[in-house]
Amino acid sequence: MMTTQKAARRILGTSAELWVNPQRISQHRGSKHPYTAVIRARYNTKLRRPITWLSRKWHPFFLKHSWLPEGTPIEAEPKYRRIADLIEKKSNYRESEWYVKLREEVRTRGSARYKFRRMRTEACVDAFFQEHVLPLIMTMERDGYQANPRDEHGTVLVGEDGCLYKTGGGSHRFYVARLVGVNRLPVAVIGVHEEWARAHGIACERSGLQQLPPLLRNLEQRYA
Repeated sequence: MMTTQKAARRILGTSAELWVNPQRISQHRGSKHPYTAVIRARYNTKLRRPITWLSRKWHPFFLKHSWLPEGTPIEAEPKYRRIADLIEKKSNYRESEWYVKLREEVRTRGSARYKFRRMRTEACVDAFFQEHVLPLIMTMERDGYQANPRDEHGTVLVGEDGCLYKTGGGSHRFYVARLVGVNRLPVAVIGVHEEWARAHGIACERSGLQQLPPLLRNLEQRYA
């Protein structure tokens, strides 16, 4: 029986939360819902939205190799480069690529969006940077990572080689931490490669989850 990400989170609890040094995670490997990304590429019809929703809701925790892209250096990720540029220009943030991009979306489309935040004026874009992004950067530079239960952890998966790979969830906070030199923060394991699980004698089903915590703790120590 398939084990979903949601079921795995419930069963594993805090065992799936690893405190790691973000500098040690060097590769990115696509979406936090890799099977959803595969499905979205197949459908370009009215069915795409409901199928996407269903595939995220019931997304498997044990990941097939065919769903995953090859790893790429985190430094090559557009989000990472965008945040690096902003940190470099934070005293003149309106010159940053990210600010310019959002401002142009407001001018040409009537609005810009970040997650659930919609910005319809340039003043809203300024408020987003002044009230959210820049304080995050300055706080991490000064105090390191500060735990907040409302914050989304960066997401990772365990690859076939037993390495942790960054995936597309909680990336902005993770990338800020990595860029300003924070050496400890939590990440959430959203899936493990089937080959890695089987190599450790773990059945790729719900019963196999009970064997994962010691292996995840070993990974946490390795990436500390």
